[in-house]
Amino acid sequence: MYRISTGDDMDEALAMARRLLALRSVGCCPQDVSANVWTRAAGGYLGVDGLLVSGTVMEELTEEVVAGLPEGPVELWTRDLPLDSGIVEQLVAVVGPDPATISWDVCWPGNHTRCGFEVGLNGAALWHPVSPAGHSVYVHVSPSHAEQAHELAAAVGGRVMGEPATGW
Repeated sequence: MYRISTGDDMDEALAMARRLLALRSVGCCPQDVSANVWTRAAGGYLGVDGLLVSGTVMEELTEEVVAGLPEGPVELWTRDLPLDSGIVEQLVAVVGPDPATISWDVCWPGNHTRCGFEVGLNGAALWHPVSPAGHSVYVHVSPSHAEQAHELAAAVGGRVMGEPATGW
């Protein structure tokens, strides 16, 4: 897993993600998107379709359960969703300053093993001991295709930053 961009502009990080999405192989492997958010105010996320609070709360009970929780740290996440589910737009509309990750599980041309990309918003921790501040974009390629990380980064206006990290 390689970090290819970090900056203060969330819109630019998401634009880079859209450019990466356009580079994926189509029609060969299952592909999906998922998200995680860490917040102290879970109520603002209740309108996001498919978002779950903890692993023990069913989606249809989320509003009722969250209303009864005391203020405190909460992790929210989605299941794997179709790429066109709208989760990215819904999450970005409410994320505010909360750390969040969005992960796209896709395959790259000639590389179909544990590939994809992620965006870490608001300094969300992703695979590095010290997460950079701001919004970061990461690409996942299989170890035998390490050069592909550099090619993908260049194709979307980024560059590999630092050493690879262990990631999915």
